[in-house]
Amino acid sequence: MKRYKLFVLLFIPLISSCFDDKGNYDYHEVAEITIEGLPELLEVVGGAEHIVAAPTVKSCLLYTSDAADEL
Repeated sequence: MKRYKLFVLLFIPLISSCFDDKGNYDYHEVAEITIEGLPELLEVVGGAEHIVAAPTVKSCLLYTSDAADEL
């Protein structure tokens, strides 16, 4: 009887692994982002209270209000 219970306990996970995966795999393209307008090396002078930088961020995908609803 012990072997039968052990067999059943080991057999159940094997059967469940054969079921189809019904996950939601709705993949979409991810935007490639580039940041321009910043120097590679930014030196900070001692005693400076703040740093002024004006970077530009560009994306390869168009941004629409519909895309904001998905977030």
